[in-house]
Amino acid sequence: MAVSRKVVEFPWSNETCGALCSTSGHEGICLHYGFSYGLQPEDLLDTKVITYWGYNALVGSPHQWALSLRARKNKGTKLITVDPRKSPTAEASDIWLDPRPGSDVALAYGIARYLIEKNYVNKNFIEKWTLGYDQYERAAINWTPERVKQITGIDWDRIEEVGELYAKKRPAAFMIGLGFEQVISWS
Repeated sequence: MAVSRKVVEFPWSNETCGALCSTSGHEGICLHYGFSYGLQPEDLLDTKVITYWGYNALVGSPHQWALSLRARKNKGTKLITVDPRKSPTAEASDIWLDPRPGSDVALAYGIARYLIEKNYVNKNFIEKWTLGYDQYERAAINWTPERVKQITGIDWDRIEEVGELYAKKRPAAFMIGLGFEQVISWS
């Protein structure tokens, strides 16, 4: 399925929309959401949990990181980093999850399982706005705590900690880097 979109060029910035990784990321987001866009940086100021997943924002996006720090100071926002490397962002975050390289999907399924088992999912939203949730739920339930730990190296109590934050501190923002594009197939 071809996805068409208008790319706005800014003469004062580096162009990344033509790169292989950038293109695959945009296409993946388009397939999931229908469009390739995210929240406005200023929205981070009203977010209660900000997750930088495979994204070293302190170095690569200092404006977003500064907004995240302001949200933490003013609103008690929790900052989570998912990165196998102990990046500057990971060191400065409240929680650092360091999955083995290539195991991002296993970690995401583990968190999903926790949220599903605790009945923290919004069923009304799912029924109104999603397709295929039943298959997704069945897939997530297959990711037992033991399996997730074996593949990611992350203890289940850390997944519970993050799951509780996602369930009880809203809204949350996921700022994704290339982690989800660089995974090993776990069947």
